[in-house]
Amino acid sequence: MFSSLISYTQNKEDKWLNFGVELNTSLSYSGISTGAQVNLLHKKHSLGVGAKITYQNSYFPYQNALGIVIDYKYFLITKPNIKAFVAINYNNTTYKLLSRDGNKSNIIHEYTYSNGILIKVFNNFWVGNSMGIGAYTEKYYDYSEAEYGSYLGYNVMFKAMMSYEF
Repeated sequence: MFSSLISYTQNKEDKWLNFGVELNTSLSYSGISTGAQVNLLHKKHSLGVGAKITYQNSYFPYQNALGIVIDYKYFLITKPNIKAFVAINYNNTTYKLLSRDGNKSNIIHEYTYSNGILIKVFNNFWVGNSMGIGAYTEKYYDYSEAEYGSYLGYNVMFKAMMSYEF
């Protein structure tokens, strides 16, 4: 009886909290990025936190930049082989600058609302994409004025992802 109780509580559907990993590639205001994150899943909710590297952009060509990825997904449809979701995404990218005034950095914050879909490939492995709109804020160092300035604008994000749920 004890062994049947253990096997019962180990089923994914019976766990109160599951986790997964996700690899993604995105195109947005900050450029083309690749990220990895850990997702916590509870019923129809998913919270992901991770890191990204922006490896091609028009901001500083040929310079890589690191950043943070945080997203929340709510699954509208959760069928055995397909999931549809809405998501709120936050991305942060920091560019280190070398200047006579010391180490300065420019930072971009992106906030996006997106819709997406995930399709099960096999077992717990999913692939999908999402598209979203939102805004960005940018804090930059202006060398000619020797001070920081800021921009605010609209943002579009396209994302492709692979995820595995444990």
